[in-house]
Amino acid sequence: MKFLQNLKLTYKFLLILGLISIPIAVLGTLFLGAKNEGINFAQKEISGAEYLVPLERFLANVAAHNTLASGSNSDPMFWNNIAPKQNEIKQDIAAVDAVDELYGEELGTSKLWTEIKTEWNAVKNSHVEQGPEESFYGHQDVIFLIRDLVTKIGDSSNMVLDPNLDSYYLMDAIVPKLPSVIVDVENLRAQLVGVTTYRQLTVDQKLDYKILLDRIEGKLTETKRVFDAAGSYNPEIKKQIGSDVSDFISAGDAFVAMVRSDVLGDSRASTTPVDVYNRSNQLISAWQLLINKTPPLAVSLLEERIDGFSSALYGNLGMVLICLLLALATAFLIIRSISNPLAKAIGIFGSIEKGDYHTEINVQSKDEMGQLLSALKVMQETLRRQQEESDLYEENTRIRQGLDNVDASVMISNTEHEVVYVNEAATEVYRNAGGDI
Repeated sequence: MKFLQNLKLTYKFLLILGLISIPIAVLGTLFLGAKNEGINFAQKEISGAEYLVPLERFLANVAAHNTLASGSNSDPMFWNNIAPKQNEIKQDIAAVDAVDELYGEELGTSKLWTEIKTEWNAVKNSHVEQGPEESFYGHQDVIFLIRDLVTKIGDSSNMVLDPNLDSYYLMDAIVPKLPSVIVDVENLRAQLVGVTTYRQLTVDQKLDYKILLDRIEGKLTETKRVFDAAGSYNPEIKKQIGSDVSDFISAGDAFVAMVRSDVLGDSRASTTPVDVYNRSNQLISAWQLLINKTPPLAVSLLEERIDGFSSALYGNLGMVLICLLLALATAFLIIRSISNPLAKAIGIFGSIEKGDYHTEINVQSKDEMGQLLSALKVMQETLRRQQEESDLYEENTRIRQGLDNVDASVMISNTEHEVVYVNEAATEVYRNAGGDI
């Protein structure tokens, strides 16, 4: 308390202003931190989406390579397409290497990606070294690892936690739905092209294929649902990829119908593995087109969100700065409106202490400071009158004492001819002449 008592009023006001500014600064910091957190959240999602573009293309090509390897003994067409597919996969690996160098540390993917490359190098020629059946299971192991990496990227990049419904459903399609569909489709294709003739399918094989078809149908339905949901919340999504989604779902339905009819139905006698492969390529092409468009679309939505966050951040920061400047300016004016009259009052008191009662006091406000100066003005005028009366009295006393000591008779009257003073000499004269008068 003693510290506060020794502070000048200006510093007390500044102290109050500083104390009030602390919670405002804390709230502003929390607000700006929330905006920055939203920006960082979306930027991490962008990292994940950019990583998934080449990775899911790699997943599809590995699954397609599995199909070609599985059919390598049933028709030369499959064998002839293995080398070109391996070249595509080589390019995919280079592309994933590039994004892993950018985002691997941030997303924690480098270790699993290295393991996937090692497994792929071990399995890519296994159809020659170990046969189609062993090659099929080796490819499945690689595919499962890739799907694990896709899931890890979705989790570590926040894609599966997207806060906006339009981009949330889009991320749901990119991370689990589309990869899952293509893996099951290629799994079924790989099994079907490995069959020399469909006329000799066992009951267990037919049952397995029907189960897999039912699963593919369910996943196609679920994929359509999430795309429709994303489009309902953001019509721009439907505008940009709505037709591609429809083509993909139609191609998926056609593939399922073809397998039910030409492989499991009465037409299987005339259907060959090459027919199945060629007629299912429409679905694969539609999937590749969709997966090439969906992640970039998600990235564009995230960039728009970041721009919105940034605009809000800088706009709110500007408002905070303006309000702060206004607050400082207002505080300065308030402090000056109090401190200046107080300083003037202190100066007047100092003059009064020295006996100067003629300081000019101009009252320009009606607040407490104005009332103080008005009271001080009245007090100064009262003291000045008292001083003037005291001076006059002293002067009169001095003159009276002087006149009382002179021998001449002196008598003084006022303007109304009333005698107000008679000195001793005059009094003596009137006393001696009293009898004559």
